Amino acid sequence: MTGPGGTPVPGDGVRCMLMRGGTSKGLYFLAGDLPADPAERDALLLAVMGSGHPMQVDGVGGAHPLAAKVAVVSPSQREDADIDYLFLQLGVDEPTITDRQNCGNILAGVGPFAVERGLIGAGGESTTARIHMVNSRALVTATFATPGGEVRYAGDTAISGVPGTAAPILLRFTDTAGSATGNLLPTGGVRDVIDRGARRGKRRHRPAAPRRHRRRACPVSRGRARGRHRASHRAPGGRGRTRHLRQPAARAAGGGRPHRPQAVRRDRLPGPDHPVRRRAMPLLHDIAHLGHAELLTPEPDRSLWFFTEVLGLTQNGASGDSVYLRTWDDYEHHSLKLTAAATSGIRRTGLRASSEEALKRRVAEIEAAGLGIGWRDGDAGIGPTYLFRDPDGHEFELYWETEWYRPDGALKPALKNQAQAYPGRGVSVRRLDHVNFLAARTQPNGDFVSGVLGGRVTEQIVLDDGSISAQWLHFAQKSYDLVYTNDWTGSHRRLHHIAFATDTREDILRAADICLDRGVFIETGPHKHAIQQTFFLYVYEPGGNRIELCNPCARLIFAPDWAPVSWTEAERAKGQAWGLATIPSFHTHGTPPVP
Repeated sequence: MTGPGGTPVPGDGVRCMLMRGGTSKGLYFLAGDLPADPAERDALLLAVMGSGHPMQVDGVGGAHPLAAKVAVVSPSQREDADIDYLFLQLGVDEPTITDRQNCGNILAGVGPFAVERGLIGAGGESTTARIHMVNSRALVTATFATPGGEVRYAGDTAISGVPGTAAPILLRFTDTAGSATGNLLPTGGVRDVIDRGARRGKRRHRPAAPRRHRRRACPVSRGRARGRHRASHRAPGGRGRTRHLRQPAARAAGGGRPHRPQAVRRDRLPGPDHPVRRRAMPLLHDIAHLGHAELLTPEPDRSLWFFTEVLGLTQNGASGDSVYLRTWDDYEHHSLKLTAAATSGIRRTGLRASSEEALKRRVAEIEAAGLGIGWRDGDAGIGPTYLFRDPDGHEFELYWETEWYRPDGALKPALKNQAQAYPGRGVSVRRLDHVNFLAARTQPNGDFVSGVLGGRVTEQIVLDDGSISAQWLHFAQKSYDLVYTNDWTGSHRRLHHIAFATDTREDILRAADICLDRGVFIETGPHKHAIQQTFFLYVYEPGGNRIELCNPCARLIFAPDWAPVSWTEAERAKGQAWGLATIPSFHTHGTPPVP
């Protein structure tokens, strides 16, 4: 095996363990098994990982920053520590390596690794390891079960929303505050007030809070030889984040993207005046509405049957491997572009600007954000179009000029203020309602839609650690047009579902019968969401994409100072509005499938 620049990996190999913690996979090495010279060590690690190629084909990396992490562990020379733990983050496309941050996910496996490799002995029913985090010079004490002198990975500690259970690992952090900035509070003030209109922020400080120990617990489980480890990060008495550890193997793969320091667990959602809950954002109205979506399918004929015969869309032209379809109340050329492809997923989402001037304003903001692709001739029925991406990589097109649909013959409605005659076929959905994207992280995309495109968050899910796992955003009075949901795989550019609205809630019940008769797979519903109060039915079209049939009950938002409605983990654990438990596949199925 060779790495970047032909760096050789020793012929007799390098001993390591491969484990996965949460969203991170990592290689665990004894420092003594690696070259003493840091430059030689880094070259070897980059070669083993295959960094320097986007697919990491010449190594064991996972072609993603979350699969490019390394832990270097050694006996500590400090009197107050047993183990030194150095974390290294490797690049994917570029052969880079950095030690500028810690990784709590990989930290969860350091104690068990130290016992497995004989750095410390197992102590009775449980073992305590004092770990010196070299990156930040901080200390953490890990306590985990070792009955009979062996690390126990199986256990009954469960975390809401995560399948399976595992044995807990208790992590006690000591004096970690200020490890990156030198202060408990980075600016020195408990509260900072930023004047966004000024060139410099104005801060208002209040007395600083005392330092405290941080405690966390990590349930950990391990499979049999060559199986998987699974670990959960959990605060005592509360929820946390599941971390999976992979069984030691002869070869290794690691991973992890540099991420924000994990916040100390909060016992409840921030108060009503906290910006996470009460930040009101005005709508710019530069984007009028969701225009259309291009859906990919490996089963073009069967997918076309589904959308025309089951949902009741009307075909309005074709080009190459694509077919243009429209709902009966859409004034534009098409609502859906269905394209034959090797796999499922969404290629592009169309947004219509509210004017030519609005289009130019949004393009300028997108280009300033560095996410523009460029202008192109519009698709069928659409004028000049500007392509861009959101922070997660989903592709969009923004346009103003559009061709109004002119029906004739049997498609001409009796009432001239209706776009097309009611088809009376299948479900007969009325319009394309919204698109729900899966993203590695929700918040950067929500910030982009609100800050750059001029949308607004109407509702969101805020986890116990303060992070946002899902957001619903709108551009006009309809309560949501785009949704972002955390992708449990950490992948980018995937689709959760697209949704079509029906006239009434009763149409959703009728749709369930139609899908049952036509052999369409029903995932869940009919039922009512708590979030947005949407009446729903979720099905899979033949290409594998999830489709929602929904009726939002004409829920509109007129308040100009609307602030996001935030839902807690405890509230979401109750299920849907009438108590229906959320089906597990709702959190795991997305397109395209993850290999």
